[in-house]
Amino acid sequence: MGLYDIICVGSNTVDVFVKTDTEAVSLHYKIKREKGFVDKEKLSLAYPVGEKILINHLEFQTGGGGTNTAVAFSRLGLRTGYLGKIGEDDNGARIFASLKQEKVDFLGTLGETSGYSVILDSLYEDRTILAFKGCNDDLSFKELDLGSLKTKWFYFSSMMGESLKTMKKLAGFAARNKIRIAFNPANYLAEAGVREIEEILKASNVLILNKEEAELLSYKKTVEESLLFLKKYAKDYVVITDGSNGAYFFDGEKIYHAKPDPSIKIVETTGAGDGFASGFIGFLVYGEKLEKALKAGFIQAESVIQSYGSKNKLLSKKELLGKIARDKRKIVVSSLDKNYVPEDKWFLLCNGKKIRSLNDLATEAKTMPMSVFSHHATPQRNDFALWIQGVFSEAMLAKKIASAKTPRDLHIILNKHLKKKGG
Repeated sequence: MGLYDIICVGSNTVDVFVKTDTEAVSLHYKIKREKGFVDKEKLSLAYPVGEKILINHLEFQTGGGGTNTAVAFSRLGLRTGYLGKIGEDDNGARIFASLKQEKVDFLGTLGETSGYSVILDSLYEDRTILAFKGCNDDLSFKELDLGSLKTKWFYFSSMMGESLKTMKKLAGFAARNKIRIAFNPANYLAEAGVREIEEILKASNVLILNKEEAELLSYKKTVEESLLFLKKYAKDYVVITDGSNGAYFFDGEKIYHAKPDPSIKIVETTGAGDGFASGFIGFLVYGEKLEKALKAGFIQAESVIQSYGSKNKLLSKKELLGKIARDKRKIVVSSLDKNYVPEDKWFLLCNGKKIRSLNDLATEAKTMPMSVFSHHATPQRNDFALWIQGVFSEAMLAKKIASAKTPRDLHIILNKHLKKKGG
């Protein structure tokens, strides 16, 4: 058995998509996670009690983060294996058939009952999933044939229970055998915290997660802060996706940011994250340039969400390359200010703009209206100096800032300080 390009470790399910005509009621409420680091408004839908709700569309597909990405990588032309536990039942037979058809080698073991998900239709182009894990959580390391796991890359999606313990041991196996790891921790793993998955984080070359997962894992409230925190663990790259706001890629020095195509008609969003991750990682495995890999991720995800099912519209490498050649979206590259302060210490200007660092203030001072400057710098009180003294403990700089008479003075003083500090 030769070398695999990539082996996907994760769940497998049969997904049933349920669409109804019933009028669901929208409910908005505040959600505050433990320790308060995710605090936002949440939307719920309520269905009428005591009524029989007719289904007008019912569709069965195979799913799960492990098989979704395995099929995606295989369609890109990569030699792909899937490592997980599949149930010895009718649903397991369906999953096996899908893997065989897609030329994905099964490298895992058999269990009792396969995973199953019911995906309810929703409003606002999103969905609610009822998930039964089945034997997905029962993969034991001692069951594995390590000799068959010869690969350039592992792709880890989220698992729980015994399977998570196995994934941690596989991270050590990968390190010993110089196998690269891409890791996509789901919400429930991120919520468990860094300590629960630290072994995997430290072994990962690439971390891919959405904004909420990043906040839960990092205890940070901004993408920039999360990128900085997570890069302490990822050896190479961190990618954070944020829905319609796009995706952010960080290599330790620069942030690459792009947005999805707003003209895409969304049918169902299940599998969008797997599509993005597989397109992006797949092109990295091929050795393609970063910008091309990012576009591959976006285009693969945009293809997936235009139909039901996580695998139906996955594109080949040739199809992706054709679309990339015609893709006009901009990738904005910027340097990450590593001196950002926590959100509760940001400086809020009277015009509503937020200052997160000394670099931010220096940049803003270049075009700051005199009226804004005068609001914060009066003969009695200089808010800029007080902020710099209180947040950065820079007494000498604060004294110089207090003497500034114009925004230009503020800019010059800050620029000199930052150059001297190497910022």
